[in-house]
Order: sequence, then structure tokens, then C-alpha cells
Amino acid sequence: MDATISQRFGKPAEINGTSVIVVPSSLSAILGPVEASVLTLIVFSPGYRPRRGDDVRWNQKAYTVSKFHQQNGKWVIQLEIG
Repeated sequence: MDATISQRFGKPAEINGTSVIVVPSSLSAILGPVEASVLTLIVFSPGYRPRRGDDVRWNQKAYTVSKFHQQNGKWVIQLEIG
């Protein structure tokens, strides 16, 4: 199943200069009167271990990893504009 998701929805990204395959995800965060969109990427490339502050190049833009967690054995990284 992971291979199918990666092949169908995966997009190339670069984290700290290393090429990886990611699947983008966007969440809405509502904090009282403020609403924001949170960009997360699910990393499908094995061997990546996230750290806060990692440099991410995705979709021709530069980001920084601000938070991360594991979901179903995959790292989910939350990005902020870097």
C-alpha cells in the first residue's frame, strides 16, 4: 500500500540536500478568531530522521521543519516558511 501511495501521490522534495519522496497534506488550524493553514509532508523515503530546523525544498520554495511526529510508521513533518 505504501508503494502505491508513494507512486501515485508522491512528489520529489529535498531535505538537507538529500532527495526524498513526500506526499503533501494541508490542515486548517483555527485558533479563536485566527485561522491558518498548516503545511505538512509525509516522508516516504526510508532512512530520514527529522530534526527541528531541517532545511526543506519543496514545490520550488524553501521551508524549515518546525514539528514532526510518526504516523503509521512514516514521518510527518510540519513546515514553516524558511
